[in-house]
Amino acid sequence: MPPRWDGVPTALPVTSSFGFGALTAGAYHTCGLTGGGQAYCWGWNAAGQLGVGDTLSRFTPTLVLGGLTFSSISAGYVRTCALTMAGAAYCWGEQTGALTATGYPATALQPVPVAGGIVFQSIDVGGLQTCGLTATGQAYCWGENYGYQLGVGDTVPRWVPTRVGGGLLFRAIASGADDVCALTLEGAAVCWGMNTFHVPVSVRGGLVFTSLRQSGDGACAVTGNGIGYCWLGIPTAAPAPGPAKIAGELRWQTVTGGGHSCGISTDGDVYCWGPGTHGELGNGFFGFGVASAVPARVLGLP
Repeated sequence: MPPRWDGVPTALPVTSSFGFGALTAGAYHTCGLTGGGQAYCWGWNAAGQLGVGDTLSRFTPTLVLGGLTFSSISAGYVRTCALTMAGAAYCWGEQTGALTATGYPATALQPVPVAGGIVFQSIDVGGLQTCGLTATGQAYCWGENYGYQLGVGDTVPRWVPTRVGGGLLFRAIASGADDVCALTLEGAAVCWGMNTFHVPVSVRGGLVFTSLRQSGDGACAVTGNGIGYCWLGIPTAAPAPGPAKIAGELRWQTVTGGGHSCGISTDGDVYCWGPGTHGELGNGFFGFGVASAVPARVLGLP
């Protein structure tokens, strides 16, 4: 069985020979949506996170069962979640947000509706928690809660969507390994979790962002003029460092960060930086000592 995951899905628009219009990478599995909204998944499947009716891994894209079509999809460690065109949330794998008859979290081998009937605008699966935003900016989270990552003021797990405390409204949300960050309607970054913060707290620096993504325990965000910033953990008050500007003079559409970071520039090029032990920088090299302190263009792309 693979070790516990420290990564977080990043869903990006893509084009491929398979006809995918969106792609999301979880811990050890990947899922995509076709232009018509059909979901395909492949990779590790021990918890049923591929949604194909069993727990056998697949090594090529396999159609998710259920006949549903989706507008967005997010893969995590042991589950995958997606939204229908009408904003209904479905999940498969472990901790789906559905309940068994005895009140315990349901494991499902194909998509099941998330309890509560909440209509979501976006959904993001993290390490062992999932969060979603409604069209009015209300944030709901569910799943494990050992480090306050549900933002409800305690460490009691919630198996169905529960409103995040603090009364804030958000425009974007990103679920990490054991924390969650979000942008308020005004673009201010707040985070909670990391076994420290019970409810949303403001990130230092007073910056205003237009986009936000997470990976592992790191987060990156982009300002309205395309300047990217990243941070580890939850930088609130000194002496914790605040968001650090990404090195160089590139302008960004979106950036995601953690142990290593990658982003799409305003020119459409893909860059990565940080450690490259496992080849994650896309520069043709891997191993201890392979690293890039500044964004370097990923090789082999058109």
